[in-house]
Amino acid sequence: YTRITVASGAPTLYYYCTAHSGMGGQANTNSTFGSSNFSGSIQSTVSANTTAGFSIVSYTGTGANATVGHGLGAVPKLVITKNRSNANGWGVYHASVGNTKSTPLDDNLAAQTSSAYWNNTTPTSSVFSVSTGNDVNRSGDNMIAYCFVEKTGYSKFG
Repeated sequence: YTRITVASGAPTLYYYCTAHSGMGGQANTNSTFGSSNFSGSIQSTVSANTTAGFSIVSYTGTGANATVGHGLGAVPKLVITKNRSNANGWGVYHASVGNTKSTPLDDNLAAQTSSAYWNNTTPTSSVFSVSTGNDVNRSGDNMIAYCFVEKTGYSKFG
């Protein structure tokens, strides 16, 4: 058999046959739903609908300050994260609250000031930042994030 090893940074494998002209193609190297996103310092798997301004991002926590690609091509106004491996709370970034706080989704507390969520960094058109908090980036845990961009006539986050 032939074994082909593909670098983790290669989302698509292109191949061709040198002995037979015109034979070749490409293969998506993803084995999960969504597309690999290499924009951040943590590789993520993203399913994005840029028309609706919404993406679902799956990543594995590192426990260290990092960035995660969201695939929207615009700056999210709302990012909601959940640790799927543990019974932690939800991390919620909202543009009106800023990057130094998180608003608890699962209780009625006011926004909590902490750099352990967003590393005091506002999302960009390609990534959002996570810090060391268990709700957003616990080392080795499976994380999920829901990212939202405002769309005129469709959605507004105020």
